[in-house]
Amino acid sequence: MCAVGQPFLCNSPAKLANTWFAPHERVTALTVVIAGQALGAAVGFTLPAWFISDDDNIDEFKAHIATMLQVSAVTGIVISAIATLFFKN
Repeated sequence: MCAVGQPFLCNSPAKLANTWFAPHERVTALTVVIAGQALGAAVGFTLPAWFISDDDNIDEFKAHIATMLQVSAVTGIVISAIATLFFKN
């Protein structure tokens, strides 16, 4: 599923900038969106390191994975709710 959606996500910043912004604002909008994608990927790669350590036994490991997934879910829900409230159309 992720592999099928990846081309759409990678190509969406240009479409977004072209649709929503005036010609003189498109480069700035595209830069911000691409930087946001890179920042999101960086957080995704570093997030597990904040929760998991080499000293964990199997029970602690499971608890830390569950906590990490809960933090990711809550963050996604909050961001989705904010986007839903502020983007009316």
